[in-house]
Amino acid sequence: MLPAPSASRAVLIGTSRYTHSSLEDLPAVAANLEALAELLCSPDVWGLPAQHCVLVANPATVAEMISPVAQAAEEATDTLLVYYAGHGLVARLAAELHLALTGTEKANASFTAVPYGLVREQLARTRAERQVVVLDCCYSGRALGRMAGDAPADIVADEAVIEGTHLIAAAAETKTAVSVPGEQHTAFTAEMVSLLRRGIPGTGPYLELDTLHREIAASLRAKQRPLPQSRVRNTASRLAFRNRAFNDLHQRWRDLVTEAERTARTCERPEDHFGVIIVGLAKHDPAGAERLARGIKKRKHREFRLQQLAEAVARTYLAEGERIARTITDLTGRAQALAQIVRVSAGRAPAAAERVARTITFPQQWARALHSVAATFIETSPPSRR
Repeated sequence: MLPAPSASRAVLIGTSRYTHSSLEDLPAVAANLEALAELLCSPDVWGLPAQHCVLVANPATVAEMISPVAQAAEEATDTLLVYYAGHGLVARLAAELHLALTGTEKANASFTAVPYGLVREQLARTRAERQVVVLDCCYSGRALGRMAGDAPADIVADEAVIEGTHLIAAAAETKTAVSVPGEQHTAFTAEMVSLLRRGIPGTGPYLELDTLHREIAASLRAKQRPLPQSRVRNTASRLAFRNRAFNDLHQRWRDLVTEAERTARTCERPEDHFGVIIVGLAKHDPAGAERLARGIKKRKHREFRLQQLAEAVARTYLAEGERIARTITDLTGRAQALAQIVRVSAGRAPAAAERVARTITFPQQWARALHSVAATFIETSPPSRR
């Protein structure tokens, strides 16, 4: 469902400057706020009125951070979106996520930063049917209700328990988020901005939150950066923004693919005709292609199509192609699929391709995969160094 702009509110909070030497400045955070505000107010993304999208840059006090959230929570009746980017800290005794202010001291986070619980308190009071919380900070996974300890992390308090809440955290509870020096945005928000700005071809007129989360995670995984976590309660995952990549041609394409699949199913051996459809779907609708491949009843035919799919998907999303390949139960088929993934991805991501190649246990496929990586290094190196 597309949130009604007139009945929705967004509060974008970012702390990019810090006065205490224990915390480094984060220049990319300022760019995060500007880019997200522009996109959320754009008619072809959400169309939120400018007065309904409040930017809170470099709050110095608890009131400066929380008061705009409280006001937005009181006014919103459809959707309330709260975004925070900056340093995330963990108080020593409470083990609770704290959001940094400009004057926060790392060693004294418990009384110089803002506990995430204060944000959650405002969400509990709102009349908005749905709430979206995006935390782009270190240790933001703690807002999902996890605590650190000697034993494996257990869920001890579900801080996203409010009905209709979708919480996305840029990093797990024991991981740091990433802001790479020289890059315009922080790692997580950069992917979010990119997806909203360009859209996703072949996914229909709207981008649901769970689709955004999945695409962001796939891109960050391919870059070997911290993976986001999420928690959803009821209908919040069905919230959506407009998809800038959608047009009538995409819908026509989807209708034709659906007709082709329906026609193939009327044939005596439909799985023989699924290959071209699966490969055609792979670039614009990888989830639909995987659904079709996994629906093939005979294991031999199913895994052969999964090999084709893994290679096709890897041309655009290496990490997703690798994931599909590793679900193939036949060891030879899995090795062949991984070798093909290396071949098609070595040119644009040689380091990631080499990593995949070194996980192959079959000597013939391992050698073939490493040769693909080696050939890439030779082809891209200056003639004088060959």
